[in-house]
Amino acid sequence: MSVDPRGYETLPVERHAYLRFGYNRGTEDAAETPPDSAGLNLRSYLGIAGVLGRNKGTEPLETDFESRLGVFLAQCREAKSLDMIASNLLDYHNKTSPIRQEWSMDISSFVCKDEVHYRILERSRPGPFCIILSSATTTLEIVRNKWGPHIASVAQQLLRRGMAFRLCSVTTEPAAGLSHNTATQSSGKLYPGLGYRPLNYKPDNLDYEAYTMLRDQFLKTPRGRVAVRYGGIVGRLARAVLPYDAQTLLLPNSTAGRILHDGWIDEAYSEDQLTPDELDLICGVYHIDTGQQDTSSAGARQVTTVSWWPKPANFATSGLNLGWWSPACEHWYQRRLEQIANENVSLSTAAAWKHNLKYDRQVPGYVAGVERCSRWVLEALRPI
Repeated sequence: MSVDPRGYETLPVERHAYLRFGYNRGTEDAAETPPDSAGLNLRSYLGIAGVLGRNKGTEPLETDFESRLGVFLAQCREAKSLDMIASNLLDYHNKTSPIRQEWSMDISSFVCKDEVHYRILERSRPGPFCIILSSATTTLEIVRNKWGPHIASVAQQLLRRGMAFRLCSVTTEPAAGLSHNTATQSSGKLYPGLGYRPLNYKPDNLDYEAYTMLRDQFLKTPRGRVAVRYGGIVGRLARAVLPYDAQTLLLPNSTAGRILHDGWIDEAYSEDQLTPDELDLICGVYHIDTGQQDTSSAGARQVTTVSWWPKPANFATSGLNLGWWSPACEHWYQRRLEQIANENVSLSTAAAWKHNLKYDRQVPGYVAGVERCSRWVLEALRPI
């Protein structure tokens, strides 16, 4: 394991494949036996390095490991049930696996607005806060790592890996007034972002400096500190500004957020959440006049958005989004910073970001397959 100056962890690839995916190398004899790949669409193994978050040009993976992991990921991508994944490849089938033992944290699931959430509480003395995750894969990584037994220690580990999470206040007061499958949101303070610009406006380095000044001022506020929990590009931009002080970064902000509730329990979870305008400010979004008329919009003018960095929705659908901040993410981030400094970069629209961040097309399918199988594992071990 290595940790860079910002605190992001980089694990050896085989260790990462186990903790993140549940890939089980098995016994030495089993590892030497090639897994059955009959009926699988293996395509190529080019996506394996991508799903591990490796940069191009790094030392190649061992052939046996790459082959076995390739079969495992293809099985996860194409499986219709856990039984379709080889018993010697998935740790769920191993009775000695940590996910089969007593968990360090109290983990349960609930459904809100048709989305499954995973609630993490302290087992011995549940306090006023909990962690809410939307990723089954990240939830199982917590279990495999045996993180805990306190909410703060789990949150610190998630920050160290650049994973998205919600730190929520647990309350029973609003629960009675909320119906089943409810998610209410408070408006919070509105920020104008970087505002509107005229037709053919092209920001330069002075504009970038002005943007970073406004962004950094916001990130240093109690609301802005919420950004580090977002993971992805928003979390990375926040970590460039905020010192790694877990006690400060993990303080809940009572002025922001929404309330999650499934209607069946006497609890609700109040989470910190940034507004769209605040996220636009963090990512450096400008609204540019296109020169066209649009009678349905304010001022009867048509505008498009461009940004210094991809908005969360663009990053979430990209080949870089693995659920953690990988070496490939960091390489891309540092390269763009260098391009901006050299004025060798143009701002991108949402469509352009979608194209520029595509990377290996196999990666999103593998990530989605692992997430689906992780959800099945949690359903089998902790039914909803």
